[in-house]
Amino acid sequence: MMKEGNEMILNSLIFACTKLVGARLKPGYSGPESAYLHELFWLSVAVLEIADGITYPLAVSFMETCLRVLALTESLHRQHLPTYLLRTRKPLENVAIALDELIGINFSRSFSFSIAALLAKGLKPQGYPDLIRSAAAVLLELSSKHRIKVNDAPVGLESVKPTISFEILPYLALLIPIVTTSNDLANYLTLAGLNGEEYRKIPLANVWKKLFNDGSVEEMLDNETSLLLLSLTAAILASCEKEQELLLLYTFFSEAAPNTRSTFPYVYETLRENR
Repeated sequence: MMKEGNEMILNSLIFACTKLVGARLKPGYSGPESAYLHELFWLSVAVLEIADGITYPLAVSFMETCLRVLALTESLHRQHLPTYLLRTRKPLENVAIALDELIGINFSRSFSFSIAALLAKGLKPQGYPDLIRSAAAVLLELSSKHRIKVNDAPVGLESVKPTISFEILPYLALLIPIVTTSNDLANYLTLAGLNGEEYRKIPLANVWKKLFNDGSVEEMLDNETSLLLLSLTAAILASCEKEQELLLLYTFFSEAAPNTRSTFPYVYETLRENR
């Protein structure tokens, strides 16, 4: 916990940086491109790692603003998001990795699961679901840029169901419990490479059941991926209280259990303790 004066200074700096970076998003902006945008993004991540109280939502907004501005850069359009951002982190790794180890996350192992774990903190009671939804949606969109569209499946493989990639799974794990409309859900799943229209009219409670039945989450059958996703979803469950959110999360675990027999026992005790 930071001293009150230090926290106020940090919050003022975050607010000022958000406004400075966000100026690039205004229509008609003609100023210079920031030479430190990547460093500012990783600064926002570092603040997220240590943030609580009012600092946390400010840090989420700061990170999302950096991502929205990064989306305008031509260099990102040609590259894989995690690879692109982790490459820019290398000059900062001596300090960044030490902070990661202190918090218990590993960006080298998985950028998307690490970011999702930081955003999951904002789903606690009296949290910031709208901010988390907005930031996770931006990450999902940026991460989906290089996916093959459903209607562009290779010749001869039209009947093969697409799967959700490893780097997109954690963002969907965050978004599905707090989705507000069926249109949003369809859009998220379309960005994930699926046919979102198939999900537009089904009850939300059946979303995970259909994803598992269709083989859309085959990526999670790998032990490492399944443990990451189960652990993340258990953390989300511990933060949620609304009936719809809990229903969707417990549906996920009921569908995941038979498919993750090797890793599910590692989170079972955590689930029992949470509820």
